[in-house]
Amino acid sequence: MGFQGEQGLPGIAGKIGVPGKLASEQHIRELCGSMIDDQIAQLAANLRRPLSPGQVGRPGAAGPPGKVGETGSIGHPGSRGPPGYRGLPGDLGDPGPRGDLGEQGDKGPIGKAIEGPIGDQGYQGILGVLGIVKDGRDGSPGDPGEPGEAGRTGRTGHSGSPGICDTTACQGANVHGKTSNPKNH
Repeated sequence: MGFQGEQGLPGIAGKIGVPGKLASEQHIRELCGSMIDDQIAQLAANLRRPLSPGQVGRPGAAGPPGKVGETGSIGHPGSRGPPGYRGLPGDLGDPGPRGDLGEQGDKGPIGKAIEGPIGDQGYQGILGVLGIVKDGRDGSPGDPGEPGEAGRTGRTGHSGSPGICDTTACQGANVHGKTSNPKNH
């Protein structure tokens, strides 16, 4: 039996027929009875002849899942897979042995000093040796000072003793006629 062909294009719509009689069970049996009898007869003949192939029926519903099969033998090795993702960094290892001393490098440029912070107050020092004292030279004379202010008026002095005068010079008479002043002698 050959493969099923492709479905053709739909045909032109036919004319509307004359309305038929009302359908009943009896009328359906009259129309379809001979067709059903032919189908049953053909089915019986096919059952009597099991070697003759019939038309392939529609696929049936899927059955329940079967039992798990036995473990198979080890297969052939597959092709190599793609490279994996990069792993996390490992733990820090132990320090290695000390390396050889390298060559001495070139002398660098002279650095500029940076002034540091002011240091703490130092401790008091030891008392020094007593020095030798010498008199210094006299200084040059200073500039004349500004004139002083006028002094305060002094107190009135004590009354003096009565003076002795020459009688010719004094109007007051001297009884003794002597002076105690030696200049007048």
